[in-house]
Amino acid sequence: MKKATLFIAAFLMAGAMKAQDSVTLDLQYMPNKKYTQVVGNDTKMEMSYGGEGANMIMKMSFNNLILTDGVKAGSIPLTMQSEVSVSVDMEGMDSSSNEITMKLAGTVKEGELVPVFTSVESEDMTEDMKGQVFDLITKMMKNISFPEKTLKVGESFVAEIPTSVPFGGGAIDMLDKGTYKLVKIEAGKAYFDVTHDISLGADLAEGGFNGKGGGTGKMVYDIASKYPLSLSNDLAMTLNISQEGMSVEIKTNTKQSLTNTISNR
Repeated sequence: MKKATLFIAAFLMAGAMKAQDSVTLDLQYMPNKKYTQVVGNDTKMEMSYGGEGANMIMKMSFNNLILTDGVKAGSIPLTMQSEVSVSVDMEGMDSSSNEITMKLAGTVKEGELVPVFTSVESEDMTEDMKGQVFDLITKMMKNISFPEKTLKVGESFVAEIPTSVPFGGGAIDMLDKGTYKLVKIEAGKAYFDVTHDISLGADLAEGGFNGKGGGTGKMVYDIASKYPLSLSNDLAMTLNISQEGMSVEIKTNTKQSLTNTISNR
């Protein structure tokens, strides 16, 4: 009997260890949840133009509260309350800062990650600003894509995120190709190392814009919640702008961070 008990225990332990060898990545919002997010984006910028130069530091922070309701006709209603803070400190100029609070409402299909927002409210923005922010967020959300994939430790997947931002009478097109490698699974969480390959380009009304860069990062994915708990990136880029007869080279170093706390409503 004792030997049988030991055999069963060993069998169960082996099964548990085997279950931790792989994870199914299936990012999505879940119903009746509260997502508390803190996002940081700090950028140091060095600009060179006409034999001169200037340095700039831009800091952005987002405090987001996302609330999801129950499933209705295959979709989950949600709201996102966002407090945005932006500060810019540029050499030779006065520092500036701005704070904006806004609330977005929309839905996300059951089992999916990308919401479709239908309205934005803010006392800190004009109607034109709200329209621009709404359009930008909508376009960015449409381009977010993570594959539903089962990975073993050591395996990786690629997520390509294209972004288009209006600029100088045209648009800047950026492609971030992120490679996510699963390095370990522990205590219900999957840990990824991330590498980024970034390219930019634009045909502006009176000139052009191109750039490239990359960097590394880390992501922690909560298996039960099907959502990242944290994400960090350290990125470096070189940009070249030619407009109205002037050439500008910009070198940037950006540190990005995101943390999520997920709970039931």
